[in-house]
Amino acid sequence: MLRKIFHPLYLKLAKPIIKHKIEIIRKEPVPKGIPIIFAANHSTTHDVPIVLTSIKKHTYVLADDVPRHTFDGLLFFLNGVVWVTRGDRQSGKQASFHAISLLKRKKNLLIFPEGTWNTSENLLLLPFHKGVIDIAKESSAVIVPVVLDYDKKSCRVVIGELFKVDKTSDSVDEIARLRDVMATLKWELIEANAVNRADVNKEDYHAYVNFLRSEWTLWDTEREAAAILKLYPTPAEVFAHLEQIEITKDNAFLLRPR
Repeated sequence: MLRKIFHPLYLKLAKPIIKHKIEIIRKEPVPKGIPIIFAANHSTTHDVPIVLTSIKKHTYVLADDVPRHTFDGLLFFLNGVVWVTRGDRQSGKQASFHAISLLKRKKNLLIFPEGTWNTSENLLLLPFHKGVIDIAKESSAVIVPVVLDYDKKSCRVVIGELFKVDKTSDSVDEIARLRDVMATLKWELIEANAVNRADVNKEDYHAYVNFLRSEWTLWDTEREAAAILKLYPTPAEVFAHLEQIEITKDNAFLLRPR
């Protein structure tokens, strides 16, 4: 109850952080009286306050615990947060249990299924971690997709239709279905604000990404890269076993060119 009372205070404290004009392009009706997981794409430090400002509902946030003892951490605490240490399986289990408990008490939860910022030049969305589906299944919550698209001055927001998780379907299939829905919404936003790729300077893009990272003093490129879900092994991982092979006269023929 106290968190709900503090929610307007959080929005006031977070307002100076938001450096973009928020444009709600589309907002589908959000039902009342049922637990909701807001699933949003993630690309900047502004995403949390922008999503919370846009949905206008008190919503807990599932967040990495790196900023826990900072001013941002205080804002998370005032709003309501489920902390998780990424890469720590036990912490992940505890965070899931906490999240499910909140949802069963009809609280709302914001999750970023990508697990980190998407600063890719080409991917609309990074691969999604399936935890959001598992939590939805266990709590009987519905998912509301929230998609953000930025330029230097504004953030366009779409709050999509309810995504109901099929409890009989495999979580891997369901997370793929959710990602497809959100990628379609993301593409709609990009298409509506179309930019000719030939006009985009690669150096300018990287400078913009570096600027976004500089806005969050706790950014760690290696840590964030490790949070990206790897669907397939890298070429280096595939061929790593070759480093262990001892070449002898009996196996040298394997290396002969065909």
